[in-house]
Amino acid sequence: MIKPSEKQTTTNNSHSYTTKANAICETVFNLADNDDLAKLVRNSYGTYWDEAWEGRYAYIAYFDEPVPKVFYATTDSDLESLKQRIGKSFKSHLLAMVNPDIKLLNILLCHFPYLQKPLQQYNGNPNPFLDAILAESAGWIAYKYQLENLFMLATKLGNTEAEQFRKNLNAKRIEKITPFLNTPLFNTTLGQILEDRMISEFVALPCYSSAAELFYYLTETDK
Repeated sequence: MIKPSEKQTTTNNSHSYTTKANAICETVFNLADNDDLAKLVRNSYGTYWDEAWEGRYAYIAYFDEPVPKVFYATTDSDLESLKQRIGKSFKSHLLAMVNPDIKLLNILLCHFPYLQKPLQQYNGNPNPFLDAILAESAGWIAYKYQLENLFMLATKLGNTEAEQFRKNLNAKRIEKITPFLNTPLFNTTLGQILEDRMISEFVALPCYSSAAELFYYLTETDK
């Protein structure tokens, strides 16, 4: 049973989290129209920024005060394409969580805006082996090494083949990955596991640093 004081603390924490999540700004704009936001977008890309993108439209999710912090940014030459790609907003994913969970925040930062399943702890078919292997990503296949390790467990092939399988999956080379999908693994098949457990259509690298920053921002109490 939750004691009254504990219940009040939980309520206050949840309210603080919701307030912080609602304070995140999101906007779509032309890079040529807003120098300040354009600078944030460029800086978020770092050395990967291409000068050819200067005339593009951009989407940015950021916290404005006291020092602007970008949580996600992307660009596109076509405005409608960009809006369609964003779909469900960054903020709405945060607000769908009752409390901040660093595992889910990591997934959000790595896979937004391409999430295909609810950003929550996996609650589908229980499998103690998969649940243990995928514990750091709340039961989902989200990261490159998770996919590669599952592939090697199923096929008994090595790192080189696993990396190629991962690249083929990310590139949607269906004809290249199909021969492996019926391979048995953990009382099911590799293909069924991927269909059930992948949080989006691709796997990525974890965003530990950014997830920690977002978690700290969402849970930091105002002095």
